[in-house]
Amino acid sequence: ATRVERLLGTGSASREAWRLAGECYLQMQDMDKALQAFNTALSFEQKFDDPVVYVHLGTVLLAKKRWKQASMMLLRSIHFRPTAEAWSGVAYAEYRADELQLCYEALCEANLLDNERSDVWAQLTLVHLRMENRESADGCFKQCLAHSPDCEELLIEVSAEYNRRERHPSFAEAAARRALEL
Repeated sequence: ATRVERLLGTGSASREAWRLAGECYLQMQDMDKALQAFNTALSFEQKFDDPVVYVHLGTVLLAKKRWKQASMMLLRSIHFRPTAEAWSGVAYAEYRADELQLCYEALCEANLLDNERSDVWAQLTLVHLRMENRESADGCFKQCLAHSPDCEELLIEVSAEYNRRERHPSFAEAAARRALEL
């Protein structure tokens, strides 16, 4: 990290150096420095046409709970190349912003691109529970479990939402148990 910081401190670092620094900071879970590096990389006149930059910046913004900005960056990545990861991120941001319809639409897009993502199925479960589509929620949760979920936070939320709605205590327990295994 110190080598990267020395290079960036010279004032002559290229947009690619700033992008790579953002990637490094993201991997190190230093979201503040990652955000700063990605924003500096994007401030250069020549823009990136690689969607990964926007997905990673969107990921940083999600971690910082900047839902609308995250959604915008992820949608920008989708402009270059639609991916299930980006659509799932848009859905997560919209769910957190309490925009359930936009969340649902993004999840449908993510599911069309990759219907084996357990995080998408978990988010669909949450959306259907909140919209009171109980049978759809149950079906989505079964799909989530079928795809070996590794999304601890979402599983805890699914468990809490099933408990709150006093529906299928066995599903609430299954979600909580799976989250504890992670």
